Amino acid sequence: MEYIIENRKSYLYVKVSGQISLMNPSGWGKIKSTRSSVVATIKKNNINKLLIDGRDVSAKVTMIDRFLVAKFFVEENLKLIAGQSRLLKIAFVGNRSLLDPGKFGETVARNRGLNGFVTDNLQEALNWLEVDVPVEENS
Repeated sequence: MEYIIENRKSYLYVKVSGQISLMNPSGWGKIKSTRSSVVATIKKNNINKLLIDGRDVSAKVTMIDRFLVAKFFVEENLKLIAGQSRLLKIAFVGNRSLLDPGKFGETVARNRGLNGFVTDNLQEALNWLEVDVPVEENS
């Protein structure tokens, strides 16, 4: 798994690509390493909108994986916003093979307090984040 972090005008863009195995501890290690870099950038730049672009990720995702990933994001978000007045909005864009049509992971995360949205459409995610992006940035 590889990632790129870009601080864009009104949000943080994180492009994630490659193979991820959630059944393997090294897969979780990569996710946690990426999270550390993202959190540092969010804190440094006082960002409250995050777009994770996972359209180039391949993984086998089970229902329990969806639950664990949602739980992980909620716990990390709570640590990040502790003592801050603004909530972090997180949009995740993934390819259809990763996403659950029933939005189980999104529901778990929202029920636990995460302000998140999951979709397979980049423009829909940007709209949900209330980000006005010129077409050339919308990659």
